[in-house]
Amino acid sequence: MRADGREVRAAVIPLPLGEGARRAGEGQGTLRGTMRFSAGSAVPCMTAMRYEEGAGRRNRQSVCPKATRPRMSKVAGSEASAQSPNSCLDTVRITQGREKPRRRSSIKGESMETVKRVGVDVAKKTLVVCWSDGTTEEIANEKEAVEAFSLKAAAACVDLVVMEATGGYHNELLWALHAAKVRVAAVNPRQVRDFAKALGKLAKTDRVDAEVLCEFAMRVEVRPTPPATEAQIELEALVRRRTQLVEMRTAELNRLQQARLKAVKKNLDAHLAWLKKQLKKVDKDIDTHLRGNADWDKELKLFDGVKGIGPTVSSTFVAELPELGKLNRKQISALVGVAPMNRDSGEYRGERTCYGGRTNVRRVLYMATLSAIVHNPALKEVYRHLVKDLKKKPKVALIACMRRLLTWLNAMVRDGAEWNPQLALSGA
Repeated sequence: MRADGREVRAAVIPLPLGEGARRAGEGQGTLRGTMRFSAGSAVPCMTAMRYEEGAGRRNRQSVCPKATRPRMSKVAGSEASAQSPNSCLDTVRITQGREKPRRRSSIKGESMETVKRVGVDVAKKTLVVCWSDGTTEEIANEKEAVEAFSLKAAAACVDLVVMEATGGYHNELLWALHAAKVRVAAVNPRQVRDFAKALGKLAKTDRVDAEVLCEFAMRVEVRPTPPATEAQIELEALVRRRTQLVEMRTAELNRLQQARLKAVKKNLDAHLAWLKKQLKKVDKDIDTHLRGNADWDKELKLFDGVKGIGPTVSSTFVAELPELGKLNRKQISALVGVAPMNRDSGEYRGERTCYGGRTNVRRVLYMATLSAIVHNPALKEVYRHLVKDLKKKPKVALIACMRRLLTWLNAMVRDGAEWNPQLALSGA
């Protein structure tokens, strides 16, 4: 008797044996098989042991009529297999009466059919959009088309739009979605690619990437990217421009060392003079933007009291690390990329390593720490203790000092407190 009250009966029937089985002497002319059928079922489903002619081997074979066999659907990107559903060669699920298994979203109590999330693959000229119902479309990566899509997403009550951060090509869509009051997240491409590999999707096209991004949005809890003000966008652009000018100046200085022709040296000197002038202009524009904002000016005054923190570090932190003071010390360290990551397995204890994070912020923090371990008494004592007392390698101690300095700055911005060397050394 089944749970739904329907009676299930079993019958044993004789089955004829093949000639090969009788020759092998493995049977008496019949083989017993089991047939099960339920009330209201017109055709029974029977699984029997059949002998192959001339081989004497037994294979398990379902002799269900084709029309009554359960359908096999693909799960998690794997194709339906003709093998047993218990086979380790493929992952299949036998669904009774429905084609697709029920998919669950990362939101508790919500299924993928009720939550509207969108994945967008961003390219230079086009955007490939995948909706949560599986439909895809391609639009131009232009202001008018992006704004139209943003209004469409807002009208459809989309819960979240997920895209990859693609070096600036995603900014127009990001700003348009924020303007339309649609939640959007620009995620790390490495995370999405690892997610695709976990699904077994090794192919990479714009459409496949959009589908993976949509699946990523449904399965993973993604933190939306907070909207930036116009002042923040302008400040970030100025800080990045300054970084570009510094990189060009470094490259030109390296070329000047190798130059032998006077005409080339003259051209390089002229370009270096122009770069120096542009750097002064950009620095002035950055200072004007920072001093014109009350919150930023207050944060700059806090940084001014810390030895080792100069104008370049301060402007980079304000522009590219707005989370400073809003996260705890572990979260801010992981965000910048100075948190040690475990590498353990069983009894093995590997070396902790730091990776990931925001490159520009970590670079200026490194240079600030190099200065601080010499001129900042508090951090100088921390570095001495790590190297002399604990016998740490100098580079390991330097990274630890980077993390300590970042923790101090995070606490200062969080509490609005000025620099206090005694409090810093006490472990606060």
